[in-house]
Amino acid sequence: MRLKVADFGLSRLDTAEQNKTLVKLVGTYAYTAPELLAGEAENKKYSPKCDIFSIGVVLWELAVRAITRQYERPYQEYPQLKNDYQILMQKVRKGLMPTIPPTCPKPFTELILKCWDKQQEKRPTCKELLNILSDIEKDYQNNTQQWDSAKLSPLGASQDLH
Repeated sequence: MRLKVADFGLSRLDTAEQNKTLVKLVGTYAYTAPELLAGEAENKKYSPKCDIFSIGVVLWELAVRAITRQYERPYQEYPQLKNDYQILMQKVRKGLMPTIPPTCPKPFTELILKCWDKQQEKRPTCKELLNILSDIEKDYQNNTQQWDSAKLSPLGASQDLH
């Protein structure tokens, strides 16, 4: 029952020399921060806050799985997006994000949205993220029935893509 997240293919030491190579789009588009997709990495250096965005997508997956009891890929609720490059374009141009289930507990929804903030400097640091998760755990322990009452809720595309 321990969560382990790893990205061995792209991980590197946080040094100026290592980070200067982090200006090209790599990884899975659905998890990649929009500023990297938009080509802003050359104007704004890659930041660990880009990883926080990706963690937000993983948190979204956890919420959806806990609520719907089934696995859904990010952006799966948008059947018109069949290819990764379509996700890329809609994320950058329209700000499209996966739909957070309406029954997702408010503190968890707020955390996901913080991780997805359009301004990367407003996203939490890893240390802040751990503190928020600790607070969420306490909220769950104090309000277990409310958290556990999140019901199956079908996800549907509610954003206009035209």
